[in-house]
Amino acid sequence: ATRAVRQPGVRRLCGLASNAKRPSWASDEAKAEGDVERVEWFNTFLDTLWPYIAQATRATVRRVIEPKLDSQRPKGISSMTFDAFNLGTIPPLIEHIALVPPDEADELQIQVKFTWKGNPKVVFKVQGPMIYGGTSPLKIDVGELAISATAKITLAHLMGEAPCVGGTQITLTEDPYVSYRIAVKAAPGMPSVSLGSIPGLGSAVRDAITVAFREKMVFPKSINKVITKKHTPWTVRAIEDAIAISPVGRLRCTVRGASGLKNMEMMGTSDPYAVVALGSRKTAPLISDCQRTKTIDNTLHPTWEETFELDVCSTELQSLWVRVYDDDGQYGTDDLMGSVVLPLSGLPADGGVVRGSYPLRKEKELQTGGTRGKKSGKGRGDLFLELTYVPITEPADETRKRLDRATREAEAKYRENAPGWYGFQAEICRLLGIKGRRDGKALSALLESDKGTLDHLTDGRLRHLVSTLPPRMDLGHGIPLWAAFPGFEGMRSMNSILLTVWPYAATAVRRDVETLNAEVLPKKLPPFMRARVIADLGAIPPTFESVRAFKSDGDEICLEFHLKIAGDMRFGVAFNPLFFAPLCGARVQLAEVTLLAIVRVKLQPLVPRIPIVAGTAVSFVGDMLADAAVRLELPLMPGLDLGCLPGVDLAKKMVLGGVVPGMFRYPSWLYSPVLDFDHPAVKQLTRGGGGGSDGDGEHVVTVKVKRARNLDATDGWYSDPFAIVVVAGEADYASRAKRTDVKKRTLKPAWDQTFSFSAADADVLMVAVFDSDAKPTVAKAIDPARLRRKMAPVMRHHAKSLPHAERFHMRVDDIPFHGTVAAKAKAAAEARAIEDGTMSKTEVRKLEKKAQKKANKKANSVGKLLSEAKKRDIERRAALEPPLPPRILSPQQIEKAKKKAAKDAKKAEKARKKAEKDAKKAQKAASKRSLKKSDSMEEEQLDPDRVVSDVEQCIINETVTLSNDLLGMCHVDFKRLLRPGQRKTVWLRLEGGPSDQKRADVGEIDLQDPDGVDPNEEVYGSNADAAGERVDSGFPEIELEIGWLVYDDVSFGTKAAAAVDDDDDDSYPSDEKIGTVAGTSNDSGIATGSLHVEVVRCADLQKPKVGTLYKAKMSGERVTPKVDVYVGNQHASTQSSRGVDPTFKEHFDFPGVTSLDELVVRVAHPWRKSMSTKMGLAKVRDKFMGSVVVPLNGVVKSGAIAGTYALGGVKHGEVTLALSYRVERKY
Repeated sequence: ATRAVRQPGVRRLCGLASNAKRPSWASDEAKAEGDVERVEWFNTFLDTLWPYIAQATRATVRRVIEPKLDSQRPKGISSMTFDAFNLGTIPPLIEHIALVPPDEADELQIQVKFTWKGNPKVVFKVQGPMIYGGTSPLKIDVGELAISATAKITLAHLMGEAPCVGGTQITLTEDPYVSYRIAVKAAPGMPSVSLGSIPGLGSAVRDAITVAFREKMVFPKSINKVITKKHTPWTVRAIEDAIAISPVGRLRCTVRGASGLKNMEMMGTSDPYAVVALGSRKTAPLISDCQRTKTIDNTLHPTWEETFELDVCSTELQSLWVRVYDDDGQYGTDDLMGSVVLPLSGLPADGGVVRGSYPLRKEKELQTGGTRGKKSGKGRGDLFLELTYVPITEPADETRKRLDRATREAEAKYRENAPGWYGFQAEICRLLGIKGRRDGKALSALLESDKGTLDHLTDGRLRHLVSTLPPRMDLGHGIPLWAAFPGFEGMRSMNSILLTVWPYAATAVRRDVETLNAEVLPKKLPPFMRARVIADLGAIPPTFESVRAFKSDGDEICLEFHLKIAGDMRFGVAFNPLFFAPLCGARVQLAEVTLLAIVRVKLQPLVPRIPIVAGTAVSFVGDMLADAAVRLELPLMPGLDLGCLPGVDLAKKMVLGGVVPGMFRYPSWLYSPVLDFDHPAVKQLTRGGGGGSDGDGEHVVTVKVKRARNLDATDGWYSDPFAIVVVAGEADYASRAKRTDVKKRTLKPAWDQTFSFSAADADVLMVAVFDSDAKPTVAKAIDPARLRRKMAPVMRHHAKSLPHAERFHMRVDDIPFHGTVAAKAKAAAEARAIEDGTMSKTEVRKLEKKAQKKANKKANSVGKLLSEAKKRDIERRAALEPPLPPRILSPQQIEKAKKKAAKDAKKAEKARKKAEKDAKKAQKAASKRSLKKSDSMEEEQLDPDRVVSDVEQCIINETVTLSNDLLGMCHVDFKRLLRPGQRKTVWLRLEGGPSDQKRADVGEIDLQDPDGVDPNEEVYGSNADAAGERVDSGFPEIELEIGWLVYDDVSFGTKAAAAVDDDDDDSYPSDEKIGTVAGTSNDSGIATGSLHVEVVRCADLQKPKVGTLYKAKMSGERVTPKVDVYVGNQHASTQSSRGVDPTFKEHFDFPGVTSLDELVVRVAHPWRKSMSTKMGLAKVRDKFMGSVVVPLNGVVKSGAIAGTYALGGVKHGEVTLALSYRVERKY
């Protein structure tokens, strides 16, 4: 019966229902602070997600934006990248939200005020021959960003068709507050220069930002988006008109004159003129948007008598600004004599004239509301104005009339077909005072009177209806959760939004169901059967009474909603198995759905990639209340509630009261994965991928680069080799690549350097040896032809590395959602089997039939047929509409369109001339070449969306961008070679060097064949001793010592941890025995483990002395300290920082550390090379700034130590370190 009630009546019913049995202090009206509502739960939610959003944004910039920037760089620039991109740790803050009274009946306006006082760090780096000759990059640092603004979001043209919202409009109600810091490193060796310290530049940049916002977003400008684009032309035109900000009235302002103006001239009298414009309440409009009067010379009592007409877009957001200036001509800047700001909300809307004199004020007085101890505007004069505001009355939209008429007819038809009798309606009719026949029709007639607004019924009579429809459901005798329990908050704004949108959503569902019954079901059912789906959302939406957000353990966040569903929705089906026998039909409906529950939604796990949430889990907290009526209607028989039957009633109570709550009551969950956890990148991001057979512990692979032999000579008779070791993974290449030192003038280098990598989900190592170019080189731009030539010798390794890069590559446009990995892998395997010919013709035909069947099933699915039926309905309605007339533009709009067209034409002409100039230059350069045109001379562009393998990235960094020659490369699968806890020494053959290229040129070998024989395949089948004694083959080879280690957290003297395995069985230890030997405990014996060192910062460093004869201390800005860390024979260095209080925050791992080792930290200032050092007569000696020795016995026993250590050897200075230790598991 409540379907007859319209939206005002529904709001009144829901208001009475929500406040019934509640004390006054717990009502919704008492909770709200004015007209706004705070959303602390959303700020908590955003605060938890922000670290993941920051990392996802950084990954998106690195994966998507940087390659596109690099592909569009200008000539002379080798790279355009972000040296740092971090959104910081402080998330935006939503201060409050509010529902604004809409301008139209079919729209919803939400006002949101947000503030972000963050600590982002964005460093944009440009490098190339055009930047300081390629010797040093140019860096632009942006940080300390603060933004505060109020945005108004409008959901315009709400309609009774999916998606219910025609378009959106976003605008800022006033100029936003923007604060920032921009620093530029101007030249090599020079300190960063802050743009804010340059006089006038900071204000100029702020003004430019303000103008940019005003031209795009500040009211009356807005960002508009049409959501429902595929509709009839008249509907799309109506949506475009609805989301556009158009004038609502016309303001006629007559500036009559002024008196008593303040003289702004040193000699003579001012020459005043006035400017008129509309702006916000706090910010003055731009001079370019103002209209001005004529200038009256030499007077302080001017009379203008000029009238201006201004278009008003909002009387609430706009104010009238009238400013008086002293005209100084073309030789000076006009002086502001005073301003008048008048809000438009106080003007009469009937066209009445308002006359008055208004005192002129300073700009600061307008911001603060006056000056303390003085009369505001004293001594600046008065301004005489005459104002008239006339609202614009637009004719009714014919399209909207037709839509409203069709909606009313459909609702009337639906009410006629709705069932007219339920058992409880007679009792409601009696309580409401209905006499005569007490049934559903009489009740609907009463509720439908006064057009469904219920204005004729008092609150006392409506409370009887509230107590029955919807059923009263409360916890704590009517006190809501937000008033009874801390952490919960009300959701008044959300419920108001649902009340506004729900009627349109219900109409959209009814239209889709009618289309489904008329055009889809007859195609899906047998010819002799007729069926009809019943789905009605009703008039009363669900209610979210309370909500809270809290962070639980690990990478997850929980939301708890107190949900109430007690409306008049109905779902069911009416069917007739024999359409020629009408009396055989039946109708089954699920009605009076009631649900009261606290729903907990857990977002778990959170990942630092889009879409942030890898899975969702839903459960009910505590007991839930669920009930529904199952009605069966047969021809010539009254309706029957199946739930009232004895056996069915008991079964319904068992299912709704025991089975369903037991399945979904916390701690049970209904889990729905969002991402595919079979994807390697998802495994690594969710910490779900173990590196070995056992899933616990930290798996680390260590690579000791020992030596190489038989290397090719690229610099005459020798080379300067160095090695690069890269482990496959999802992280950035720079963080996965390790580089050895350069060994001078040798073909048999010995490095003996050890590197450690995380083996969470990686299994392949790449090792490459290069010849270092001793001459200082300039970074070159990436030439595609040059890259192709350099990649030719290592295409086989590129083919091996590319699948691993694709596995770990998680792009924004290729997110591995749930189920996609297995489907893609199966499709790839089938395609590969067909291509190789391993699949028989019969299997191929079966596969083709299966694919055709799947395609037909998808084409004939219910969703596809419904979408096509709705499309045909829109086309039919569009054919019945008259042709769309052209828009009528005002003279101002026509002038604006002409200016825009002229600007676009000028821009296109400029681009055409530039293209012609570039083409002529390229043709002239090509004509000068005497070489035969080859592939290298063709214009090529690198695909910015390609997946870059580790081999390609290594070649780009070393041979394309720089001039280092490749001496060889190899791959090794350490998971095939080792088991957890094992270590092996192997000799690996290097391919792709100059000698291999010569052999490939004469046809002896094919380096580009991806299916070629791997020369290192034999190492996987040999034992450690045989591999270590490999006979010299005469080809370039490298010796590696590879270990697969597992580290556990430090445990203390528990009996289980200190136990020793006394089992006589010499077999491989089981999972229960792994890690229970003495190596896991540090209370006795000498344990070996991994030391993690974080160099946090240095403070109060002593400045080094410089000079030959007279030594003086360096200035603080010139000091560039770095920190060297030594553990045994292992060494690591930080990047150089600046100042005597530098911050580093760099991390290093050192494997194979015991309690007998010591940590040595040395701080030094890198000294520049002199002429003697360049000639080899002297060594470069860094300026010593202090050192400290830290014994590791304490961190080995405790597991973690953080502290500040005083530097020795100098007068003052200290370094802050954070040390953590994990013990190596013994196998």
